[in-house]
Amino acid sequence: EQDLINENKNRENYVADREEELELLRTANIKLEEDKSRMEQTFTNTKMRLEEETCVLEQDLINENKNRENYVADREEELELLRTANIKLEEDKSRMEQTFTNTKMRLEEETCVLEQDLINE
Repeated sequence: EQDLINENKNRENYVADREEELELLRTANIKLEEDKSRMEQTFTNTKMRLEEETCVLEQDLINENKNRENYVADREEELELLRTANIKLEEDKSRMEQTFTNTKMRLEEETCVLEQDLINE
């Protein structure tokens, strides 16, 4: 009979230990669920923030590329205008040099004629 009493107490102690473990596991489970929920919320918030930042950065990059393309196009246009202006200036310089040469030759001829006229008088 004592063996039955001892066995019964052992079972009660075993059941009490398991119930205590069960309660600890339930508490740990609740804490883990709360941690999981907080982590999921943090992940969602972080993911949304990173997606927004990525969007902003992509838009900044697109705008920067457009600005660069516009800058390059403007510089190419300026370069073409300068090339055209340089060609015109070269043509003007050539005409002026020719005019100068013609005028100089004419003046030299007129000077010669005038000197000759002076000598003849």
